[in-house]
Amino acid sequence: MPTRATVLITFEGPDGSGKTTQFTEAVGYLKTSGFKVLPIREPGGTPAGEAIRTVLLHEANMVAKTELLLFMAARAENYHTVIKNAFGEYDIIISDRSIDSSVAYQGFARGIPVEEIKWLNRFSTSGITPDVTYLMDLETPLAALRMKDDLDRMEQEGLAFQEKVRQGFLQLAREEPERFVVIDGNLPVDECSRAIREDMNRRFSEF
Repeated sequence: MPTRATVLITFEGPDGSGKTTQFTEAVGYLKTSGFKVLPIREPGGTPAGEAIRTVLLHEANMVAKTELLLFMAARAENYHTVIKNAFGEYDIIISDRSIDSSVAYQGFARGIPVEEIKWLNRFSTSGITPDVTYLMDLETPLAALRMKDDLDRMEQEGLAFQEKVRQGFLQLAREEPERFVVIDGNLPVDECSRAIREDMNRRFSEF
């Protein structure tokens, strides 16, 4: 069994990129590999976070700053009531979205200054950052074709918005190549999963 400190993994990517599929597969793989794993999602993960999630994804439109602050409120609740308490209790915490989504969506796509969002991320998480982030990347028109019919509020944004999100994620990956692992979403699902498993095996071989 693992003996080192808890690792925080995040999965990021534009809507329709295959992020949640790969997140779910990774959770199962890590559990069957003998790790004690805590899966979470953003927004959500706590009663308050789930209530905020409903507002963010299904209620009427709101101004960008309101949207950002609601995401941050859900994040603060998650990090301070779930994630902080899980350190030392779990081998791996793995999250479906986290800090980088706010930068990509509310920063690059909505136009709120990125440095302000990064400051709010640090405030909301008390400076906790992911150890590794798997970024699912897929051309925006192809990602749009993959989306389900019953789209949430964020998914209903047009192609121009979604392309800004994608380019935002790619910019973040270029800025932190040691943390980000970019996965080509054009590959078949099993090949994406294999690439992620191989990277995990390499990173966590000392466990």
